[in-house]
Amino acid sequence: MPGVPSGRACDNCRRRRQKCDYATPTCSRCIRLGVECVGSGERRFLFIDQKCARRQNRGHDSDGSAVSTPSSSLQSISPCLMNEADALVNSFAAMIKPSTDRRVNLAWTYGEFLQKVPPRLGSNKALDVAAEALVVSHRDFSLRRPVTPDNLAKYSDAIKALSQGINDHITSHSLETICAVILLTMCQNLSGLGLEHLNSHCQGAVQMLRARQTYHNTDEFELDLHTYMHGPVVSFNPWYPAKQTLTATQLVQSVFNRAMRLSPSKFKALSRVLVINRDSPGSSILALLFQIPALLQRGRTVRQGYADREAFVSELSSIYKTLQTAKSFLYSKYMMGPSTESKHTSPFGFCLAFSCIFNCMLRGIDPRNPQLLLEAEDLVKETLNLVPEAQLNRPLGAAHMMLNLSFAWVCAKDEHERQSLHTLLGDFNWDFGRDADAMWPIEDHEALLCDLQFRTDPKVVLVHAA
Repeated sequence: MPGVPSGRACDNCRRRRQKCDYATPTCSRCIRLGVECVGSGERRFLFIDQKCARRQNRGHDSDGSAVSTPSSSLQSISPCLMNEADALVNSFAAMIKPSTDRRVNLAWTYGEFLQKVPPRLGSNKALDVAAEALVVSHRDFSLRRPVTPDNLAKYSDAIKALSQGINDHITSHSLETICAVILLTMCQNLSGLGLEHLNSHCQGAVQMLRARQTYHNTDEFELDLHTYMHGPVVSFNPWYPAKQTLTATQLVQSVFNRAMRLSPSKFKALSRVLVINRDSPGSSILALLFQIPALLQRGRTVRQGYADREAFVSELSSIYKTLQTAKSFLYSKYMMGPSTESKHTSPFGFCLAFSCIFNCMLRGIDPRNPQLLLEAEDLVKETLNLVPEAQLNRPLGAAHMMLNLSFAWVCAKDEHERQSLHTLLGDFNWDFGRDADAMWPIEDHEALLCDLQFRTDPKVVLVHAA
């Protein structure tokens, strides 16, 4: 329309007359400068038909005298105003809508179940306050700035509201209250407030899900919550990249954290809860990931001479070959585009990380196999080559690099390579911790290497897997 500016640049880029990429909720320039981004991707002026009823200032009572009618005035005005609930819904939707840049898109990182949260806002106080806390945490995270007092205040309010919801017998085990706990795990992750609280939130949500008297596996939202809490770190589906899910849940904890390690029998139970559709593309890889705890246990018995070595090596080799094939497919599909555009690195990155896992496990049984040693070197080089592409997707779109760099470390033999990987890991980890002094402990990598090569004392492992 004549006279109406058509530009969609944010306020900062417009004032400085800089080119804006219109990314939402924060454009690239504002992310780089660490400033708040306002209006990116939005038109500055729109003609909107608000269809407001004409305000009636006066009314008449039965005797004809004029009286004020404040309630009717409020009713006539309120449709024209965006209330707090609408603002919360819009702010939450902005973090997960498909047009939001994958660098800061929560749905790409944590799962599409977040798309089902906005319709439930307004029905549960704990969920509403947790959603507000997540919006503020996401804002600070997108700007890559330290945790603000507002962030901490919102998180504190969410904890109080959650405590009240849990103490209420009506809402204590509702899906909305459980979802509020899950949103708080995301706040913890984005704010870098400490893994001890993250683990407790995860365990609390799991217990609340288990305490529900009925479980409806036809309820998609409830199934999504089970998948998020119990499911793998990657709900890996290479043919449908939009379905990738990165979560700080129990499978990744079972690999990294001995204190949260699950026994093979518990993983079998979880796989039944998830009701994996084995006919869907990519489900075979998802099923393979559930075998890791049992394979680790079998590997230790093989090293002690209590199990068939050849059968175990054959099984590991079959899984490793499947991952190698999938990795080649994903590289050609997602990493072969023009060098001028950013790549969607997570599908290839996840497959590369788990290829490192199984290469390390095979070398634990056959440490002098020259083919495996050469392939380990190639996996490390591929991980290092992935870094420049992943840098363009930081912060959320490159969250998978913490897995990639950790598992590449256990494949590396050269100390210089290990030091480079450790330094890069600290750099990528800063996005979530935002603490210049925080470094990933070398001891964690050494313990992981011992576990994956079946050199851990079985008593140490079994005491945590009970």
